[in-house]
Amino acid sequence: MAKYKVAYGRKTLLVDFPERWDVRTIKISKDKISQERIRKVIVNPTGSLRIKDIAHKGDTIAIVIEDHTRCTLPSVDVMNVILEELKMAGVRDDDVFIIGASAAHRKMVISDFEDILGVKITKRFRIVSHDLFDENILKFIGNTSFGTPVWINSEVANSDIIIGVGGIAPHGSVGFSGGAKLILPGVAGYSTILYNHTKIDQKVDVGSRAIRLMRLDMEEACRMVGMDFVIAGLIDSDLKLVDMVAGDPIEAHRKGIEKARELYQVKVGKEADIVVACSYPLDIDFFQSGKGLFTSVPFVKKGGIIVWVCSCIEGFGCHYLNTMSEVYKMNIKAAMQTVCDKATVIFSSENLKYEEIEDYLPKDVVFVQQTKKAIEKAIDLQPKGKNITILYSSPFIIGC
Repeated sequence: MAKYKVAYGRKTLLVDFPERWDVRTIKISKDKISQERIRKVIVNPTGSLRIKDIAHKGDTIAIVIEDHTRCTLPSVDVMNVILEELKMAGVRDDDVFIIGASAAHRKMVISDFEDILGVKITKRFRIVSHDLFDENILKFIGNTSFGTPVWINSEVANSDIIIGVGGIAPHGSVGFSGGAKLILPGVAGYSTILYNHTKIDQKVDVGSRAIRLMRLDMEEACRMVGMDFVIAGLIDSDLKLVDMVAGDPIEAHRKGIEKARELYQVKVGKEADIVVACSYPLDIDFFQSGKGLFTSVPFVKKGGIIVWVCSCIEGFGCHYLNTMSEVYKMNIKAAMQTVCDKATVIFSSENLKYEEIEDYLPKDVVFVQQTKKAIEKAIDLQPKGKNITILYSSPFIIGC
């Protein structure tokens, strides 16, 4: 048997395949961009004035960052440039706060902010944890043309300047993540997120070329709230920041989508008998790990096997739409069933038990807790399979 690396949370596992089998590992890899490049992008924004020219002395500044379930931005290098720009504008630290765009995930705690921002920046500024259920901290902005009632964290909505910092990666519901998603669902109320996620265009289409209706609704809400500036980064399979865009929340994001397609698109080639889909680095919990399943579909042959590998260090995790909305849960299960209609899906996570997730998976999904045993199971089910594809960071790969 020959050994191959499989990404699993913050570590790698070694798995075995027969030596004569054709095993291909697909990994997104590119050089890390320099601090000089980061600064150049931020001070030469797309479709917007510089931060130093937007903000003024006495303005209140909301910096909305991606939460603990993501791993793209902000980085300390990016935050330092933002803070330099604000200082040049005459903004005081006391007028700046940083809020996590936790959407329908669990509330962020200080250690989450420290992991993302570093201890120094976390201690320097006021930190806010968004709560989508607390009506006392939500402000009603109005309804979008799609009918979504826009309830937004009032501290964000009342700020003079709103800066979003996050990433762009393939996403099932909106094609690509980032941009306006920092506002809706990021700092929105439950009823707003529920309407947007269940009433508008539920088809899963990862890396879609068309701008999805759900994203258009998000962008409309973003304009209503008045988000001023966005910074969005792209990372590779080793979590290196390899490209980024900055500027107008919609115009810059569109530019970022094109960069993301160029970075993350991979030719499928021959469909594999077995695909190992590593949900790293978006495998913090069960709900986030699904992003690694849907992207694997183009790489597997009809009747083949997908071994869906997830660390789920936070176990079952928290996604209130999945646990509170039967419509949303059934939509996700239906999307998973389309995967099962093409291939046998073996789900593996050492931090979960089947009874925890049984109600959230199609009945056709096979659960094998130990990853190495899941691989062995796949080999047993496909003994004549000779073509294996390992998607080292499946959520970041778009088959074309």
